[in-house]
Amino acid sequence: MARNLCLLVCAATATLASESFWFSYQITTTNQIMTSEERNISPAMMQQNSLKQYYLCKIPNTKKPLQTSLDFLNNTYETLLECFYPEKSRIAFYSQIQTQGMLEENELTILPQRFTVDFKDEFAIINTLK
Repeated sequence: MARNLCLLVCAATATLASESFWFSYQITTTNQIMTSEERNISPAMMQQNSLKQYYLCKIPNTKKPLQTSLDFLNNTYETLLECFYPEKSRIAFYSQIQTQGMLEENELTILPQRFTVDFKDEFAIINTLK
């Protein structure tokens, strides 16, 4: 009886629980040439149930059976990045005229945000936590 209850709790947790991660991104270009790019996805260490979830996007679920959620997110990074573009981001533009020519530097930063990923049958649903 206790074993069945334990298995029921584990199954419910596995199907209803979502994993929480942090996302941030920064790219710098100089004269329209990419000079640096920082891409960060990391697991959140603490769960906070008081945060509200807001739908962000759906990604086609191509997760393999033994693949971790972090590996799946890294493999679908370009699609995930497109989801976060409308979120909290900052763009900076610097221009400097020198004797050799003009130096233009652009910087796009997507501020660190917490999000969850829920795997359904055919989609991975991404929700931001605020």
